[in-house]
Amino acid sequence: MTPFKKLRNKYRMRFEHAKGYLSDFQIFFVHDPSHRLRALQGIFSTFLAIISFLVLVTTSEDSTFTTAFFIGSIATIYGLLSALVEVRSLVNERRFIELRPGWEALIHKQNSFRVDRQTDVFFKELIPQEKEHKMGFVSVKENSCDEVAFVSEDIDQKLTSTLRIEISDIQVKKSKYVGSFDDQQDFQFRFLHTTIKGRERTTNDNKVRLISPLSNLAEKVELEKTDYFRSLITNEAFRSSIERRTGQKRFYDDFKGTRWFPAIKENGNYVLKQHRIDGISGHIGTTGFALSSEGKLMFARQRKKNYISGGTLVFRGSGSMDWSDLLEAKKSNNFKEVISRSIARELVEEVESKQNKIQLYKKRKLIESIIPRIITIGFFRWVDRCGKPEFLGAVRLPDNFSIYDFDDFEVGYHEIIDDLKPLQSDKDVVDLYEYIRSQTKYAIGLSTLLAIRRAAQICSYTRRSSPKEREVKLRFLQALKLDETF
Repeated sequence: MTPFKKLRNKYRMRFEHAKGYLSDFQIFFVHDPSHRLRALQGIFSTFLAIISFLVLVTTSEDSTFTTAFFIGSIATIYGLLSALVEVRSLVNERRFIELRPGWEALIHKQNSFRVDRQTDVFFKELIPQEKEHKMGFVSVKENSCDEVAFVSEDIDQKLTSTLRIEISDIQVKKSKYVGSFDDQQDFQFRFLHTTIKGRERTTNDNKVRLISPLSNLAEKVELEKTDYFRSLITNEAFRSSIERRTGQKRFYDDFKGTRWFPAIKENGNYVLKQHRIDGISGHIGTTGFALSSEGKLMFARQRKKNYISGGTLVFRGSGSMDWSDLLEAKKSNNFKEVISRSIARELVEEVESKQNKIQLYKKRKLIESIIPRIITIGFFRWVDRCGKPEFLGAVRLPDNFSIYDFDDFEVGYHEIIDDLKPLQSDKDVVDLYEYIRSQTKYAIGLSTLLAIRRAAQICSYTRRSSPKEREVKLRFLQALKLDETF
C-alpha cells in the first residue's frame, strides 16, 4: 500500500467552526488547544445519557442508592472535564488579551545565538555535525548575503541525476512546537502576535516537513504535516529578539529567542544539530532558477516589511511547499514532482494578468504547463533559520508567461539588473555568479544566491568532467535551452 493510499484512509477533511471575526492567530492559540477536550466532553455527555437510561430501566427499587451513586460519579467526571476545558480556554484567552495593542514591539533578526548571559556565537561560526560532514556538507558564506547555508555537492549531484524519489511515508498528525516552559511559550506567543499584527491578510497554510534522514534524500523521503505558524514560532522566533516600547520611552526586555536556537558544542566547536530537530517545524522551502523565454532572469524585490528576506532580490517562484502540492502529486508518488509543483505554483501565485486576475482554471493550466519544464538541481540547509531544508530547481518559462505581471501583495515589484544580459550559454551562467557574489549594490536572498551558485557549478563542468557531471550538465542545459561552450 502506497503512503498516499494510507493517507487517503487516515486523512479526513476537518472543518473547524470559527466565527467570522476570529483570526487564524486566535484559532491557533485560543481555541485549538481545547478542541480535543471539547470532543471528549461531548463523548462523556452522550455516554452519561445512555448509561443513565440503561441503569434506570434495568435496576430495581432496592438498588436506588447504587444507581444514584453511579450517576453521580459520571456527572462528577463530566463536571471536572468541563471545568478543565473552561480553565484551559481562560488561560489561553488571558494570554491573547495580554498581547492585544497596549504595547508596541519591534522584532530584530539576529546574526548570532545566545549561549549564556554573556556569550553569543555567530551563525557564520557554526559547522555541520560529524554525520552531515561525512555526507559532504560544508558551510557556504558569500559577501552579497548576510546569511549562511550548509551545502553538499555530493547530495546535489544525486538529486539532479535521479529521476524519481519515492515518498515512503506521510504523517498527517502535526507535532507540538509550543515550548514546555512558560518563558519559551510567552516568547513564542509575543513573537507570533508581533509578526502578524497589522498585516492585510495572514493565513495559517498547511506546509510539508521533511522527517527522513538526509543520507537517503535522493532515494526516498518521509514527510509530515506542519503549518506556517508552527514555522514562525520556531524557525523564525529562535533567531530573533523582541524590543518592547512602552509609551514614549523605550525599554529593552531580554526577549531573546536565540536562547533556543538548535546548536550545541561538539569537540570544542559549535555545531548546528543535524536534520530533523525535535521542537523545530522546519517546513520545506523551494526556489527556482527561473529564466524567461528570452533568457532573462526572473527577479523580484521582496517588500521591506516581509520578515523573511525583506528588501532583498529573490527569484520569482521562491517560497515554501504547501500540503496541497503533496496531495496533487499523489498519483506519481514521486517527491521530485512535488518539488516541481511547489515551484510552479509559487511562480503562478506571484503573477496576475495585466487586465484581469487570472481565472482559477487558467492558473491551474499554467501550473501544469510549467511543471514538466522544471528540474531539481540542489539542496541546502538554511543555517540562520534553524537548518530549514530548501530544494533548488531550474526552469525556462513558456512564451506566454511574459504576458503576466506581479501580484502586488506577494512581492514589491519586478527588478531588472541593468548590468545583466540575457543568458544564452553555460559561460553566461558562470559569469553571472561571479558578478552576483562580488557586487555590493544589491542584497540577494540566500536561496536565490544558492540557486545561482549551483547553476554556475553545473555549468562549470567541462568535457573532461566525470560522466555523471556531464550527464547533469547536459540535462541542465537542455532544460534551460542554453548553449555549451566549454
